[in-house]
Amino acid sequence: MAALLRPHHHRLAARVFPILLLLWTGRCSTQSRRISPGFQGSQMNWIDNDGIFLLSNTSAFAFGFRSTSSADPTTFLLAVVHQPSSRVVWTANSGSPVSNSDMFVFGADGDARLESGGATVWSTNTSGAQGAAAMVLLDSGNLVVLGNKDPDAAQPLWQSFHHPTDTLLPGQSFSAGMRLTSEPNNHNLSFYLDVDGGDMVLRADFRPPQPYWTMSGEKRFIRNKLSGNVSSAVLVGGSWNLYDGNRSLLWQLIVSDSADANATWAAVLGNDGFISFYSLLDGGGDPEPTRIPQDVCETPEPCDPYSICYSGHRCQCPAILSSDSNCNPGVGSPCSGGTFDLKRVDDGVGYFAVGFVKSAATGSSPAGCRGACLGNCSCLALFFDGGSGDCFLFDQIGSLRQLGGGNTTTSSSMYIKVSGSADGVKGGGGGGGGRVVVIVVIIAVLTLATIVGVSYLGVRLRRRKRRARERPSHRRRGSEEEEEEE
Repeated sequence: MAALLRPHHHRLAARVFPILLLLWTGRCSTQSRRISPGFQGSQMNWIDNDGIFLLSNTSAFAFGFRSTSSADPTTFLLAVVHQPSSRVVWTANSGSPVSNSDMFVFGADGDARLESGGATVWSTNTSGAQGAAAMVLLDSGNLVVLGNKDPDAAQPLWQSFHHPTDTLLPGQSFSAGMRLTSEPNNHNLSFYLDVDGGDMVLRADFRPPQPYWTMSGEKRFIRNKLSGNVSSAVLVGGSWNLYDGNRSLLWQLIVSDSADANATWAAVLGNDGFISFYSLLDGGGDPEPTRIPQDVCETPEPCDPYSICYSGHRCQCPAILSSDSNCNPGVGSPCSGGTFDLKRVDDGVGYFAVGFVKSAATGSSPAGCRGACLGNCSCLALFFDGGSGDCFLFDQIGSLRQLGGGNTTTSSSMYIKVSGSADGVKGGGGGGGGRVVVIVVIIAVLTLATIVGVSYLGVRLRRRKRRARERPSHRRRGSEEEEEEE
């Protein structure tokens, strides 16, 4: 009988399976273009879809879980991906990867969030009375949360374009209050771009931050208006346009001379400190030759810290540190004690941040500048501009750079703090200058006391020797007198 039922089972399965497949496909299709409150899942739910659960209408962009790297397929970022190039263009949890069981939740309260271990890693903060109705991914790559009052995304409650990570897409307005931040490099140093004081500024995330490029100092930008403060920047075609608060075009940087009107450009701030421009239609491979800044030695760390960057991206340790295989000055925690000294770096060497930061003192002298650094335990290096008398102090150091083209004078100099000097200065806390004076006074007093003591002992010894020589002569004289009397 079982044998007789098998054909019936097969016919039933053949009829039911297409229906189930159609229902499942329809359900995924609805979710893949638009998701509603109450939706949730982990990477494991969409493992057969490479973690993707939301697509744009053209499927050019996708949103879902993406492994942090091929070397570590067990941790994930919640990301927007440009599918033709496989380039990640936005991440929700940059720097805080999650596991394959952690949940993306679009709650009934209207808040979209990423949960890990009972904590919220990322959130759109759209809960409450705002009336979130759906989340969609636009063909521009903009991930948006829509409200009940605006189902067409003209004024979304939240959008990823207002919270960029390291990439800007065409039509995405980068304005004051936003920040473009790179992934950290091998030394855990990140870089970021801001619209600040009517200018665009790139900074290295040292403590305190050190700027290394400004739009106002960039000679390649084409001026379209004589005056005005930068309020926003937008990629349009093959150029990066900068606008004032009235949306009037101020400056323009030609990114590419390509005549392809359909080219999709992305500006990416990399962990090398450069803003590079990629054509996503070309697979997002090699960037355009135009980059910001243009010269590799103008970035904070083209070489290891303290190494000198020369033209052509050649790196060399300064002569004063050449005895150390790692080009290390040996100053770990300068404010925790130790013996330090300032050593002059090779002639014609400067630092990338000079010219972008405020000087610690003006009208100074080389000796005064050195004293200011030695009196501040956190100071690791200084640059003295002999032409202006400006003194620049730095608490953290990236790569040094060879100066040229009249950027320095013969009286300009750079010093770095090194440890273990025989004639060094005791490092300490914020009162380093006072401690130096006290130590010098103590050493002087002890030295003087030693000299006086040694001199006193010398005089005593000379007197004793003289008396010892005189006593035998007195004895001889007495015996001779006794013999004469006899």
